[in-house]
Amino acid sequence: MRSDRPGRHPLLSDSTALVRHAADRLFEAGLHQGAERQRILPGSAVLLLLCEQGGREGGAPQPCVVLNKRSGDVRQPGDLCFPGGGISARADRLLSWLLRVPGSPLRRWPCHARWRKGGGDPRLAVILAAALREAFEEMRLAPWGTTFLGLLPPQGLRTLDRAVHPVAAWLRQPQRFRPNWEVERVIVVPLIELLDPSRHGRLRVRYQSGEPSVQDRLREEFGCFEYEGELLWGLTYRVVEQFLELVLGYEPAPLATRPPYEMVLADDYFTRRRGGATSGRG
Repeated sequence: MRSDRPGRHPLLSDSTALVRHAADRLFEAGLHQGAERQRILPGSAVLLLLCEQGGREGGAPQPCVVLNKRSGDVRQPGDLCFPGGGISARADRLLSWLLRVPGSPLRRWPCHARWRKGGGDPRLAVILAAALREAFEEMRLAPWGTTFLGLLPPQGLRTLDRAVHPVAAWLRQPQRFRPNWEVERVIVVPLIELLDPSRHGRLRVRYQSGEPSVQDRLREEFGCFEYEGELLWGLTYRVVEQFLELVLGYEPAPLATRPPYEMVLADDYFTRRRGGATSGRG
């Protein structure tokens, strides 16, 4: 049985204060500085997108995190994830110049003046450009309708030799998303639910048949979050948890004390391709 919900965080009732606070906390963490971003290529950028959406049954708007559910035509089908993908050395460097324009997501960053005063490492703009471009491609996000909030810690991928750079942004106005073939649907999760410790668990995963060699990478338990029958886990969960800790002071319970979950992965979980084809394991 779920425990009583904890008290509502005061910032969840004031989106303007939340945006300012999130930007300040992420800036103070120093993750925008060049020392933290020595290598962005090869690499990927993902967008932790926040928005304000009305509650159920006509409730007051509340801050939420926007996630995609991956379609059956891509690797890791059915997972909840952020929009994002590989950083393009040419395209994203060109697009990053647009972020210098007044009114751009970067120029609306509450910490923009402080960042410029400190030297304004151009790699930040490239990472932001990549995240926004990928979000446009996957769900038709209107990039100019967002405000940059900051960077979160880079993540290493066990299955690929590259770093993932999470970008936090705020969607200033409601938008109707139009997912492409990579996305089954868009899921919006209220921050108040993510701050509920009873929704966080520990997850063990296994394959449908046998124990492929990649199974060795998945033997331990992972942190996870359950919402409306969906499980958030893996890299996306780690980034969300770090955001909650850095910005809202969330203190996760020890993994061993959380309720257990189990997930069964398809044998082609890491190799799925559009049309049902699979690629060779390498």
